[in-house]
Amino acid sequence: MSNNKPHAEQVPSFDWSAMLHRTFLSVYLKTNDPLVGQEKFDYAFKIGNQLLYVMTHEQMVAVESPNVAKYMLAEIRQQAATHITKRFEQLVSDVDLPVVEDTQDVQNIHYIGLTSLTLVHQDKGYQVEHEYGSSFFQQKGALDLDDQTKVLQLFSLNSFCQLVQLLQTPNDLLSYFDYHLTQMVNRNDFQGELALA
Repeated sequence: MSNNKPHAEQVPSFDWSAMLHRTFLSVYLKTNDPLVGQEKFDYAFKIGNQLLYVMTHEQMVAVESPNVAKYMLAEIRQQAATHITKRFEQLVSDVDLPVVEDTQDVQNIHYIGLTSLTLVHQDKGYQVEHEYGSSFFQQKGALDLDDQTKVLQLFSLNSFCQLVQLLQTPNDLLSYFDYHLTQMVNRNDFQGELALA
C-alpha cells in the first residue's frame, strides 16, 4: 500500500500570483514593499490611499479517497486558518506594522489571509470550497479581534475570487473589507464571506 499512497508533493501548488494577475488588483500591486518577502506578507497593493497586505496559504492533504467526511474538512480548514493566523501573529510580533496615523498618504490598511484547501488523491489535486463564517471567528482563540487595526481577515480562495468578480471595482472591494472587518470585530452573525457581499 505504501506505493499507492497519495503524495501531496507531486501535485503542483496553487499559483497565487497568476490568480491575482487575472484580477483588477494586478494594476495596484506594490513591488519592493518592505513588508513583502519571506516570513512576511506575500503581496502588497496600494489602491488610492489604502494599503492591502495579503498572506496566502495552501493546505494540501493526502487522502485515500476524494470523498472525505465533513468533520475532516472542518479540521483541514482549521489547520489552514491556524497556520496563516500564527504566521500573521509572528509577523506582528517581529515587525512594526504601519499605522494609519504614521503614514500621511494612507487612510486605511487591510490585512487579508487567503487559504486554499487541496485534497490530493492518486496524484491529483482537488480544491475544496470553504468559507469562514461568524461561527468560525467566535471560536475561542480563532483570531485576535481586540486591536481592530491589526486584524487578519480570513477568506477562502474561492470566496475571494467570487468577491473580486462580484464587486468588480477596487472601491467596492475595499468597502467590503471595511464591512467584513466591522462584522468580525462586532461578532455579528454571518454564514460566510459571500453572505456579506
